Amino acid sequence: MAVLDCNANTFAVQWDGNAGNFDSYTAIAIGSDGSRVTCDSTTTQCTIQNLKCGLNYSIAVTTSSINCGIINGSDYTILSAPCKLENVQTILECSTDILTVTWENSGPDQNDVVSAVNSRGATTTCNSTTSNCTFENLSCGKTYSINVVGHTDTCSSQPAFAQRVNTAPCVPTHVTAQVDCMTGITTVTWDPSSGATSYVVYARSSPDDVRECINIDTNCNFPNLECGQVYTITVVARHDSCVSLVSESVNITTVPCPLSGLQVNLDCDTNTALVSWTPGRGILDYNATAENSAITPVQSCSTNGSSCNITSLHCGETYTVKVSGQGQNCPSPPQEWQRIVSAPCPPTHLTVDSSCESNDISVSWQASQGSASYMVMAVDAEEHRWSCNTTSTTCQIFDLPCGQQYHVYAVGVDQNCFGSKSNIEIFRTAPCVPQNVQTELACLSGVLNITWESTGHVVQFHASVVSSQGHASSCNTDENYCVVPNLQCGLTYDVTVLAEDEACNSSTSPAKQVLTAPCPLPTFVPTVDCTTGVLSVTWSNSVPGVVYTVSAVDTAGPNYTCSGTTSGCSISTLECGTRYNVTITPSMDGCVGRDSPVQVVTTGKDQ
Repeated sequence: MAVLDCNANTFAVQWDGNAGNFDSYTAIAIGSDGSRVTCDSTTTQCTIQNLKCGLNYSIAVTTSSINCGIINGSDYTILSAPCKLENVQTILECSTDILTVTWENSGPDQNDVVSAVNSRGATTTCNSTTSNCTFENLSCGKTYSINVVGHTDTCSSQPAFAQRVNTAPCVPTHVTAQVDCMTGITTVTWDPSSGATSYVVYARSSPDDVRECINIDTNCNFPNLECGQVYTITVVARHDSCVSLVSESVNITTVPCPLSGLQVNLDCDTNTALVSWTPGRGILDYNATAENSAITPVQSCSTNGSSCNITSLHCGETYTVKVSGQGQNCPSPPQEWQRIVSAPCPPTHLTVDSSCESNDISVSWQASQGSASYMVMAVDAEEHRWSCNTTSTTCQIFDLPCGQQYHVYAVGVDQNCFGSKSNIEIFRTAPCVPQNVQTELACLSGVLNITWESTGHVVQFHASVVSSQGHASSCNTDENYCVVPNLQCGLTYDVTVLAEDEACNSSTSPAKQVLTAPCPLPTFVPTVDCTTGVLSVTWSNSVPGVVYTVSAVDTAGPNYTCSGTTSGCSISTLECGTRYNVTITPSMDGCVGRDSPVQVVTTGKDQ
């Protein structure tokens, strides 16, 4: 048998002697690497020294008569004392907390045990026969003492130590981020991580915009992050040799960028403010307000776009227009404002003064708020317009076309707008004077046909026919003509026409003169010269310009005539012994009058 002395690394070998008489014995220790160590004795025991550590030996005993060189081993084996390990090294993979321990001077056949002991005394071990060992389940954020001990069957070596190992810090947890809307500072907080000596906070909005903040405490401030951006926040813990895994990320939206380019225009017709702007990055909703300290509630409009309309502004008021925004977490206060004046209020109590004698009107009203001046409009049915402007509350429009109905209103005017209309008054100008009066006289009957042209509104026309001697006739009609009967002969008449509506008459048309047919001669004297057969007719009271035609007609039908313009004429071709009806017909400028009474004459008999 062999007994190992762990401290001296020797084998004390004992054996039983044989019955024969031998001079000496040799105990041989044959190592697994082929090395041999012996001891000689004349007794049945000896001590084998100079063993290699950590090696498995086969033990054999021979006598001096046996050649030791032919002994290669035996079935009796024993391990020498383990080698004391040297140069223990550690390699920590921070991202996984996998620790690899290596060492030197390990015996070929010994078993090595690596121990990792944390600050609380908890031990984790790893067995190896290959001069290295790996720990895969070490806790994060811990400090471990590392030692390696070699073992054989009955002995252990002195431990060999490595430097203390600090595993990677634990991942930061409960990361929160909050924006101070007043200062724009983003504050990040988290729970402490075991093993950390400092922390790095990353704020990333894009590959080109990555900010970091380093602190030994569990909070960090970012004072200058870009406005209106979404930043992804992560935290890592670190110590001298390792950085932890990245924490779970949180997203934070910074204070929105202010809007810009505020523009305000007024729709004068509706008193609506048309508000537009250039959006600010990060603003989700906008609210535009028009404020006047004397008016409540504040008028406003909201949108997620870049414009909106503020309706129902009070007329004639000054408003301050602002636009504010709301981001994901913070408001965007107004950065600029514009002042706008709403359209003037409509004038009230408008009245129109007019007369039938002229087509001029005078318009008056009560002043309206916000009006610097006023414009009065008169609009006919075809949308033709006449106007006057004033800074007072009265205005005159002259020479409106006759016979038309007008809608009259006033509006207030300021630097930018025409306000809403006042109450509308409707009136008509006096009818138009009839034009192009024409006459057609039936000379024998004395019936006068009158025609004319007219424009505009008329209810009826009144035609007057007045002679120089005061004889007057008239007719009323709603047509553009009328008939006046029974005009007296031999007179000059002035024909005029005027138009009438419900309230006014037009002026009379220019007089058109009509000369009626000449009157018949009341008497005349026919004289027959019986010797010559000449009929001489004389008369008095002839009218200048009138042609008198004498006709002598017998029963057989032949008509004999002569004409004169003063006091008589003669017919020399009458048949003798014939009875003639003699008349005189007056005419003037183609107008033939009635015949004079008939007188009968008889020519002398043929001698």
